[in-house]
Amino acid sequence: LIAEVDDWLIIKTPLGNAEFRNRYVKTSLRQTVSGPFLFLDSDIFVRGDLSEIFELKTDIAGARNHSREVLAEQVWIQDRVVLDSMGWTIGDQFYINGGVLFYNDTEGARRFGAEWHTRWIQSFTKLGKSRDQPALNSALHFIQPRMTLLPDRFNAQFKITPSVADSPVVWH
Repeated sequence: LIAEVDDWLIIKTPLGNAEFRNRYVKTSLRQTVSGPFLFLDSDIFVRGDLSEIFELKTDIAGARNHSREVLAEQVWIQDRVVLDSMGWTIGDQFYINGGVLFYNDTEGARRFGAEWHTRWIQSFTKLGKSRDQPALNSALHFIQPRMTLLPDRFNAQFKITPSVADSPVVWH
């Protein structure tokens, strides 16, 4: 796999455990990576062509958390605790999963990325928890970049919603 990598980036992080450093990098990628890119969590298995995502005329694209349609089923109880503790709102349309995120090379994507990182640092500092999705979704609601909701097939979270497992592009 190492031979498949196009480029290596070394990103300095503050001291902390692996989960903290992982989230630090994840939430600051738009400020670090040039051009449009697709972030994929390490527990992703790509099963098909992702190129259509790069054709989207959007700032940010992501799929609903848990591959669920009902908003209340998209928000984990642990995330609700963080949102409430921080006083953040998320809107009433969707709650995005942070495991598959497309960033275009736009001002809206950069504003979102900076706000996500800032909010994640704030919540980690206040609560000592590395959860990144509350900060992600509150930043989306606050910044309101051009957001495209990806179909579940691009982030099929089959452990929670087994019905999405038969023909996805991405298993998660």
